[in-house]
Formats: sequence, C-alpha cells, structure tokens
Amino acid sequence: MSFHTRHTKIIATLGPASHSPEMITKLALAGVNAFRLNFSHGTQETHAQSIASIRAVEKECGLPLGIIADLQGPKYRVGTFEQPVVLHPGASFSLDLDDTPGSHTRVMFPHHDVYDHVQPHEMILIDDGKIRLQIEAVSPRHIQTRVIVGGEVSSHKGVNLPDTHLKTTALTEKDHHDLTFALAHDVEYIALSFVQTAADVMALRHITGPKTFILSKIEKPEALKNIEAIIAASDGILVARGDLGVEMLPEDVPGAQRKLVRVCRQHGKPVIIATQMMESMIHAPLPTRAEASDVANAVLEEADAVMLSGETAAGEYPEETVLFMDRILRRAEAEHYVHPGSHHPREEMALPLTIAQATTRAATWMVDAIHSKVIVTLSYAGKITLRAAQQRPHAEIFAVTATEKLARQLGIVWGVTATHSLPPQHYPEMVGKACDILLAKGWVIKGDPIVMTTGTPFKINGSTNILRVVYAGHPESYGTV
Repeated sequence: MSFHTRHTKIIATLGPASHSPEMITKLALAGVNAFRLNFSHGTQETHAQSIASIRAVEKECGLPLGIIADLQGPKYRVGTFEQPVVLHPGASFSLDLDDTPGSHTRVMFPHHDVYDHVQPHEMILIDDGKIRLQIEAVSPRHIQTRVIVGGEVSSHKGVNLPDTHLKTTALTEKDHHDLTFALAHDVEYIALSFVQTAADVMALRHITGPKTFILSKIEKPEALKNIEAIIAASDGILVARGDLGVEMLPEDVPGAQRKLVRVCRQHGKPVIIATQMMESMIHAPLPTRAEASDVANAVLEEADAVMLSGETAAGEYPEETVLFMDRILRRAEAEHYVHPGSHHPREEMALPLTIAQATTRAATWMVDAIHSKVIVTLSYAGKITLRAAQQRPHAEIFAVTATEKLARQLGIVWGVTATHSLPPQHYPEMVGKACDILLAKGWVIKGDPIVMTTGTPFKINGSTNILRVVYAGHPESYGTV
C-alpha cells in the first residue's frame, strides 16, 4: 500500500468487460479506489463472484477497496410494439394498461402507481428524452398525451417523468431482494436510486443501520428542491448526470453539479460525479478533449471522486480508461493544488464551532505553520477524517481506523489514505501505531513533524478534542492522555 498522491478518487463499475479477477487487479493497480456493482444488470451470482474477487485483490495488493451496491430503483418502461413506430409532432398518443402490442396511437404503460400521480401539462419522456409527450388528460387506466418531439419508438424503452412527484417508495421489491444480498456480503456503500426526499434515505437507513454508508443518487429535479435535507440524511451524494440530464435542460446540469458539490462540502459529505465522463473510450483508445476537460473540471470543483460506468463495465479499454483518468486528475491537481502555501478555498464553517470542528480546523492550519507532510486522524466512526477532508488541507490525510470496513468507506473521500489497525487501549499506543505505519511505508522519515487529531473518550462519536504535533520515531513526543 502507498499514498495515492492523487486526491480525487476513482470509482469503476464492474461488468462483462471487467469482472474477472485479472482485470479487477489491473484496475486497482491503475488507480481505482472503489468498485460499483450495478444491480440493474447481472445476477446476484455474478455480483457475488465480483465481491469475492475484489476482496481477494484487496488482500493481494494491500489496498483498501470499497464496494458500492447500486440498487436499480423504480424503472419505468413502455410495453411492446410489433415493430418500431414513428411518432410525429402534434399527433395524439396515449399510454394505458391494455397489454396488446402498441401502435402509432397508443402503447401499454404497465405502472399502475403512476396513473394516480401524473397531471395534465406535465411531460413524459421516452428513450432518454428523445421522445417528448405532454399530458392532456388522465384517468385511472389511461394517459392521453400530445407529441411535442417525435421520433422512432420501440418495445420496452425507458420512461422519465421529470415534472411528477411520485409518492411511492424508492425501494422496489427487487431492491429489497438485492439489498438483503448486499448487506449479507457486508458491502461498504448502498447507492439509492431516484431519491426525491430525505424520507427515502431514512427508510433505507432503517434497514441498513449506521455501519453501511448510503449514497443518494441525484437523478430527479425533485431531489434538488430537497437537497439540503437529503445530504444531511446521507453519507454521500452521487451526481448521476445521465438521468438528471434527461429530466433537466442540458444547460442546467453544470450549474446543478456545481451546487451539489458546494453543498456537500458545506456538510462535510463526499460527492461523486458520474455518467459519461469518458464515454468515448467505450470504443476508442483515447478520450476526447471535451472529456478530459470534464474530468479536470471535477478537480477544479473539488469533488471527492469521479465514476466510470459503461467505460469499464462494457468498454473495450477498461484499464486504459482508468489510466487516462488518473493522468488527467493528477495533471489537474498539480495545477490546482500547489504545495505548500497554496490558497485553494477551504470550507468556512459557521460560527460558533463545536470543539470537534474547531480542533479539526486548527489541524489544517497547523500543517501550514510547521510544513507537516501529513495529518493523521485516529478515527473510530470516520467523522474526524471527513472534517479534515472538508478543509482540503495542504497535507496528506492518513486515517487509522478500527475496522477494515471504515478504511474502505473512507477510500472515496478526497485526499484520504486509510488503513485499519486493531484498536489500541491507550492514546500513546494509538499514536505509536500510526507513526510506525508511516515510517515503515516510507511516508515520513524519522523526526518529521506529524499533526495528529483524535478524541477522548475513545469510541464516542463527535468527541474530537485532541490536536497534537508528534515527531516520527520519537516516542517521547507521543505523550499521554
């Protein structure tokens, strides 16, 4: 294991092109920090094999590798057509519960719950927004629309409802089945699809408990109206620009992305930018200039992580894609973060601060004052480490955790390298273990100053109250508490 001098983390989606142990090893060594399992595709058997492979690669490489189980969520699709049909602008077209094949005037839409919630004048989008319909009338078994943007439509195309607040649970029967599987395999993160309110997150939290972190996927404009509460209820946010870009005007998506990154920073929660980041590399060995700019822009916005989807799941160049993303991130960071003494923005916390907030904030300024290479957080629940990362310090953040799971969870957080250690009983023992690891791995040399933060009493969430400078390899500086 070594420091990832790259601060912005990489998440890769596994699929047919990448689920072999050999490719997972290549992707991890290329710079992947966590792997996403997309439960919209594959079977539980294939996902179980991927989990086993990730754990084996982690052990072999000595790198903590998180696993994100991405639940499918409620997916809406039209029924069947005998053959594709073309819808013309201005034409009348209806969706209903009749299971006969569709035509140029109607098609089955087998989602009973939707009929109770849609309203006249709302939009219905088919096939990633290529077809746009405006609702004219609604009955319990029939939705009458007018074609606004036409085109060809065929069986089982996806449907988006950007204007409709669906008063249904974010967890389907399939999601509950997949969630039981994911929790049984002790994955680090559950990604919740189509979140609309904080209540969606809390319903999942009731099942998962606090030890499995929840990533809320922001895919609907409705979520943006409730974003502060959603972020507060979540352990992180995934900006899913694919569906979000279908349900919003394309020109509004960049602004929404910037807002989501900013608000997550304010809350001290990790934020992941996802979808179409390097999509051309599904079939091409090089990214486009626009894709390179998109990835670099995530660094400039100070997102915690970027995610690859089809590029690694089904693409022809999964390893090359990760290597190129790593190169782009490193180059962007070299220009954005200049060590020491750069002045990239730190998150200003509202006054007055708690003792925990003040201690962590002071640590980020201490590293500048003494030119320390590293902040060490001795973390039981991860809150200390998240607060340190929130401030974007001019030093590496090394988190020593009590569990493997927490080390993996912190692996998608900006600037954090995490490892786990059996929990010591006394503060000097904790400091000594951390210094021993740093010295053994060559991250510091004897005599280097190290800024340490932790809290007493141990194992109490929010108890951060210790800020100390110790000197690597000098046990007399480790102190007593």
